[in-house]
Amino acid sequence: MYATPIDNLSFTANVGFFDSEFKDDFCPNFQGNVNLGCVDETTERRIFAGMTMPNAPELKAWASVDYTVPNVLGGDLWFYYDFAYQDESWSGITHNSRERSRRPHAEHDDQQFLHGAEVA
Repeated sequence: MYATPIDNLSFTANVGFFDSEFKDDFCPNFQGNVNLGCVDETTERRIFAGMTMPNAPELKAWASVDYTVPNVLGGDLWFYYDFAYQDESWSGITHNSRERSRRPHAEHDDQQFLHGAEVA
């Protein structure tokens, strides 16, 4: 989204909603350089269908405001601030084959960032 409500002032925003999950089970069942996959129920599964993918937050958002003051000492003076947000995510997979559950190796809490600049 981009908006310019008045001259020299602009707002920008982006929002993403994600539902990233594995579609299939994955079994590290290698013979030579070939993965035979999940051949039967006794094969150890590392990833289960429907499991959330690592490093894939459900929500990401970003917004900014930019204001320019033209013709200041032979140039433009501008002010810019932005804000970024990322929902919690996790990295790595620890599994329990019997419970068909996923536990994260490391969880990453919500992240928020604020940046600003003033340039003449």
